Amino acid sequence: MRRALLPLLPLLAACTGQSRVWPHVAPPTTPIELETSSIGQSPRLFPPLTGSNAIAVGSEPDGSRRFISYGLRVIEHTSGALELGSEYLPSARSAQTLELPERLGGGFLIYVLVSNETLLYRAKHFTAALEPFARLGFEAQRVVAGFDRLYVFGNAPGEFVALDADRGSPAPRGSLPPAPFYGKMAFADAWFGAVETPLRGTLVSFDAGESWRALPISAQTMDASGGQLLFVSRDGVYTLNREGAFGRRDAPRSSEPSDDDGEASDPWYRKPDRASEAALALRGPLPHALALAVTRGQSDGHGNAIVAAGGALARVRLADGAVIGLDAHAYVGAGDCQALALGKGVAFACSEPGGQTGLYQFVAPLSLQRLRRFADGRYVASNGAGALVVRGGCADGARAQNGLYCIVRAPNEFNELEVRGDRGVERVVALGDGRSVVIVPPRLGTLGFLSIVTAAGTTTRVPLQLPKGEPALDELLLKGLWLEGFQQSAPSTLSGWVAGGGPFVGVRITLDGKLTAGTVLGAGANGGRNLDGIERTLVSGRFALAVAHTGAAAETSDGGFIWSDVELPPDFDATRAFDPTRAQGCSALGCAFSGFVRVGWRSESGPPHLPVAAMPDEIRLPSPGGGAWNIECVLQGAVSEPSLAVARRHARGDEEKAAWEPFLEAPAPQLGAGEVGYDTAPDKGAELAHAYVWGQRGADWSHTGHLQIRAFDRFAVKDGVWSSAPTRSPWPDAGVAAETFGYDNSGSATVWSAVLEAGGRAGALVVSARGTIDVLLFEEGRPASRLQNAGRSGLAQLSSVVKLGEAWYVTAHSDSRALTVLRIEDGRVERIGEYPDVPLGRGLTTSLVRGARGDALGLLVRAAGLYIYPIDPRTGDVSGPFELSASSLSRMPSPCGADPDGYELSDALSIPPHVHFSSPTQDLEVRMVEPRLVASAQGVCVRGIAADSAMPVSASREPAHGPRGARDYPVPLLVTDHRPGGRRWAFACH
Repeated sequence: MRRALLPLLPLLAACTGQSRVWPHVAPPTTPIELETSSIGQSPRLFPPLTGSNAIAVGSEPDGSRRFISYGLRVIEHTSGALELGSEYLPSARSAQTLELPERLGGGFLIYVLVSNETLLYRAKHFTAALEPFARLGFEAQRVVAGFDRLYVFGNAPGEFVALDADRGSPAPRGSLPPAPFYGKMAFADAWFGAVETPLRGTLVSFDAGESWRALPISAQTMDASGGQLLFVSRDGVYTLNREGAFGRRDAPRSSEPSDDDGEASDPWYRKPDRASEAALALRGPLPHALALAVTRGQSDGHGNAIVAAGGALARVRLADGAVIGLDAHAYVGAGDCQALALGKGVAFACSEPGGQTGLYQFVAPLSLQRLRRFADGRYVASNGAGALVVRGGCADGARAQNGLYCIVRAPNEFNELEVRGDRGVERVVALGDGRSVVIVPPRLGTLGFLSIVTAAGTTTRVPLQLPKGEPALDELLLKGLWLEGFQQSAPSTLSGWVAGGGPFVGVRITLDGKLTAGTVLGAGANGGRNLDGIERTLVSGRFALAVAHTGAAAETSDGGFIWSDVELPPDFDATRAFDPTRAQGCSALGCAFSGFVRVGWRSESGPPHLPVAAMPDEIRLPSPGGGAWNIECVLQGAVSEPSLAVARRHARGDEEKAAWEPFLEAPAPQLGAGEVGYDTAPDKGAELAHAYVWGQRGADWSHTGHLQIRAFDRFAVKDGVWSSAPTRSPWPDAGVAAETFGYDNSGSATVWSAVLEAGGRAGALVVSARGTIDVLLFEEGRPASRLQNAGRSGLAQLSSVVKLGEAWYVTAHSDSRALTVLRIEDGRVERIGEYPDVPLGRGLTTSLVRGARGDALGLLVRAAGLYIYPIDPRTGDVSGPFELSASSLSRMPSPCGADPDGYELSDALSIPPHVHFSSPTQDLEVRMVEPRLVASAQGVCVRGIAADSAMPVSASREPAHGPRGARDYPVPLLVTDHRPGGRRWAFACH
């Protein structure tokens, strides 16, 4: 059957013949313990500082370590003392802390992640009372203390908020440089800090963000300490101070630095704290002192426990676990010891080399005096009133003998007691008046009895009188195991525990044989409590702690007659309450279980456990300020030719069935006699472009073949479809051309994709065929050019294109996910810039834009707003961006003048606009609304709008100017009907 989980339970192994020999010691309950234990007071629960629920969150200046364990803040001081917070954090997936600088009020910010939310609290010091600060509707990945406010970052785009450091309310982003997102940050004080931004890299400010300067390194990490900034890059470690001195921190020195030199020159150097080193040395032999105190210690009557372990003797403060006294070599060997009450003092039963058991007397202030050394492992039990019962004879060096007991009532008072009859089931208790009692439990149909032995050796047998109780109690008392460790709980009363195959009960026996039972727990007999059996209970004398697999827990301090509920931390895993790899057990001082140490006991009326911190008020994230355009439009007279019908569409792969299709209203090029042609619409961007190649069958196409690319500008009516000039075929013959365009029988895959510049009159086709990647660059009215094997030049993932003068500029993403800008001129490809800090996957897109006058290059980054970074076309140097916030685009901008200055961009609005049409087209519905804007640091204007129709616009409808007149509708709108025969219709809007 299962045994109770007693302290030092593994020591039973020696007594059953296994190789290691240890004493089995039943924990004591002494008059001193009863006076100094915390019964009736609120126990203190110290959580484990190891395991998945214990998070290390930094250290104090003296080396003490900070933890959050099971939602409780703990400081483990170098002395071993544990300092606890006064409340639990709410049950959370993770918890983190930020030590706030004095400029933000000092103290700590603690933030926990709970069900897609972040709860933030402030505390004046790490374990001080928690003050609810803010609750955010996303999970924060980091919180940064800025110049004068806090910045909170989540994972997703838009999960960024600045908070007022005093009130926790949303605040503007302050003096951060404009950027679509921010990477690493470090702020040394209210004036000096660094921020990582896309494209520009690491920026530093010495004037609280009034100006920002780029550092010539790409920092992988950055930190602030001692008024300096530390940057770790791939090629070294750098420091920057307030005066602007920047240099390598890890550069080699001409001579070895002294301690003083390191302390003076290195702000991250921390000279060892001698007091901390001494404290660490003090607790070294007892790394789990508090757990040892409550499982194997004995009270000294002054709030401390005397503990012996690992050859050391220590005094441990029960209030916090600090080791306040230590003799590192107090006894032979390094075995474990159990403290016991002996007379009016303390004794220790210790395992010693060779499987021996040493019995020691504690001598104040902190030493041990050996009383006996037994040749084998001995069972040693306390009677609860200052006497010991040792299984075996009393002689020094003797071995255990079945049926023989040594009664120890004082350091120099050893007497032997021999038990006759059916040995092994008896339980021996030494009474405080010099007598001894042998309890013989019920067995084999008998009710059992007490044998009371006087100091003179006379024996009186007293039959046990069992109560007439419930059948479950009767069966338990008659057939259960009467556990070791019965004690004298009153002058004429013995107490102990009886356990069955699950159920168990505490019992009291008076010396006249009358037995009373407490509450039966386990296996359905729970006395109204949802508890398991003895296998999930720690018992020690009259103390016990039960933790059910459901999480219910209860304790008793009177031998099981009154049980009080025990509330455990919200995140406590009850299924692992009794982890055999950790210290576990109880004594009058408390309990250790699953890494927890619970100091003290309380009665039914004791105060409750620590509260859970109050929930902070929810903080609504500030809206980016965007809104849907409301525009009114009227029909104008201009209209395109209808798109031509597509005669047939065949899957690629069959040259004989190759189509020769028109593109919108533009027919395919005219084929001459004997000519064959192939055309294709890109797999990506089919609505943007169409490519044609043709020539004489069997001829040399590199001399006689032709290539032409047509493209679509959805902002134009009459000339919305435009073409490059006919160009000599880049492919040598019809067979290669057919394979490239996907019309052959080889089965090789071909992929085409199209990219147009924002102005709509230049673009690029990326062609993947025959295992290579080519790029075709084209613009209106000029021959197209081909870049062979463009994948080798980094153009495999081309994402945007711009034409400035005779040079082309493109962006592409490399295998490292970095953004690269390349210039293509006279067939040469040159990389002018690579920007590794523009990560994909943030919901952001980037593209090149050009100046509206064709003389400037920029990079557009789309986030909550639009950010345009000017780029030097020759060097790739990036200047600070100007921002078009979502609020600035919440209404349709003013129309552009004749020659606007700025960058031209076409971009779908994040919020689709509401477009209202005046009669006779008021039932028209549009989608894919896209404005063409010109943006600069001075503002933004609109050149035109394009949209697709969800229904045809009837040609019979007459143009109208609306009630305001033509001048009141200054912004053109082109609506395209993409269905066969569809047209583009001109509207005017305001």
